[in-house]
Amino acid sequence: MIRDKIELNYEEILDWSDNNGFIIIWNPSKSELIVDNKIVDIIEEYNVKNQTLDQFMYFINEEDKKTMLSFFYQDLSKSYLIGEQFQQRFKIKDIKGNIIEYILIGKVMKNNEEYYFIGMSYLFGKINKEHYDVNSWMNNWKKSITNKTIRSIIHCDRITELPNKYFFKETVSNLLNTARDKNTRAAMIINLYNFKYVNDSYGHDFGDLLLKEVSQNILKISMDDILVSRYSGDTFLLFKTNITDINEIIDLCDIITKSFEEPNIVMEKKIYVTASIGIALSPDHGIDYNTLLKNADAAMYEAKKNGKNECDFFNDNLSIKLNRIYSLQKGLRTALKNNEIYVMFQPKVSLDDSLVNGFEALARWESQEFGLVNPSEFIPIAESSKMIIPIGSFVLEEVFKKTKFLLNQGNDNFKIAVNLSEMQLREDVVLFDFKRLINKYRINPKYIEVEITESMLMKSFDKNVKIIQEIKNLGVSIALDDFGTGYSSLNYLTKLPIDVLKIDRSFVIDLMSNPKSKCIVENIINLSHQLGIEVVAEGVEDKSQVEYLKMILCDVVQGYYFSKPRMFNQILNIIGKEI
Repeated sequence: MIRDKIELNYEEILDWSDNNGFIIIWNPSKSELIVDNKIVDIIEEYNVKNQTLDQFMYFINEEDKKTMLSFFYQDLSKSYLIGEQFQQRFKIKDIKGNIIEYILIGKVMKNNEEYYFIGMSYLFGKINKEHYDVNSWMNNWKKSITNKTIRSIIHCDRITELPNKYFFKETVSNLLNTARDKNTRAAMIINLYNFKYVNDSYGHDFGDLLLKEVSQNILKISMDDILVSRYSGDTFLLFKTNITDINEIIDLCDIITKSFEEPNIVMEKKIYVTASIGIALSPDHGIDYNTLLKNADAAMYEAKKNGKNECDFFNDNLSIKLNRIYSLQKGLRTALKNNEIYVMFQPKVSLDDSLVNGFEALARWESQEFGLVNPSEFIPIAESSKMIIPIGSFVLEEVFKKTKFLLNQGNDNFKIAVNLSEMQLREDVVLFDFKRLINKYRINPKYIEVEITESMLMKSFDKNVKIIQEIKNLGVSIALDDFGTGYSSLNYLTKLPIDVLKIDRSFVIDLMSNPKSKCIVENIINLSHQLGIEVVAEGVEDKSQVEYLKMILCDVVQGYYFSKPRMFNQILNIIGKEI
């Protein structure tokens, strides 16, 4: 499954061979078959100087001759393009007249515009796993001739043995660039869901075995004219040429998604993974590799939004959305430098006395080019592009700076909460930021609260909980945000080092009309209090909600009923007061 360009030297190749097999080099353009001297140990009368296919075929068992002739005269250029690895069984007669079965394993190489098949024939009964690895013995051969000039481009993914993304790009680019017909071609991206969880739970070696199992399943499903590649991590690429009916792709996607409904067996464990598939068609969605892949990627993310085991085609609406995303992504890269990012503060009100006792810091972006951009639009883009790291550091410093100012004004009974993203935890920057800012502003961390979500913790649970605990050890309080929208396991309330639980606004919105929401909210509050956890209700918008939440002993509320997010100069005089 790799493609090599190499200066062929027959003597160098034949000087190196496995003790259990003999090497074959086939050049169809010259009808030349070169066989290693070891064949003489099997067929004494074989003349290795006679480099004709006819001699070799003479010793092939009669029932295998037709198959072997087809094997030798197949189109090697096509096999070279897709990086195909060959395995061909055949029988020959040894010097005693016994029929012995061999398996020929190899691949196609190209030199001076000619295609060659190079393979190793092994005694079938003595073949082992390593012999199937063409790349392994080819690499061993190349290592054994270190003083020779070899030009080699390795295009095999180490884990799955599929062609890697470099081979895929080169091959697909060539196919697109040399296309002379108007036939439709398709690029497909398959992204596995929750693979990171498998790695975190069972280890990376186990995850590698799962990737290999998945890759083999995709290969079994794919037709002969489909190039399959591993792109990176948990992502695979497929390219299909000469599509006559779009239903071919729809049917293929259906087969692939259904295959993920079955468990993968890895080390006797049943592992379930699902996939999102994005498809872009050429020429409709792009005539070059980069455009086609970018559009397939956009379609894949759209499929991911629609649920598990879904596939989506790229379309014009996605094109508009994609252009918007790329434009915003570009704008975000200079937003901090241009002072376009700022922080607003939404008050929190204690239900005991109806007084303001804190705020949530919220990032806002007013772009010179796009105007005011909704956080629900730019935050996901910032996270996917890792711009959330510098933006998050900026917001955190603003919180420390404003806390210092409020303390200097004589305020004391307040906290300012700041949201953390999973990316900040993953990149191990947030703990350093906290330590740096505590030292810089010389304030007690008890005035700072960080808000985390269940979903961000689950992406790497043990590691993220450890980081959160270290932040808590500094004196910062921890709030679990959006409770009820993620995994919502009550068991997390005993495992996470949280001080505050924030009930998601989705429960508060229909609190007065939905008895089930009432029941859930009441029980969350009761359980949290028994665990010593303070409860905040988000999204409070009318008086009846406030009165009911007060009656069932909710501690704090936050929402438009009391106040929208405000600029800092508008909150200076409301701490400890009614609003």
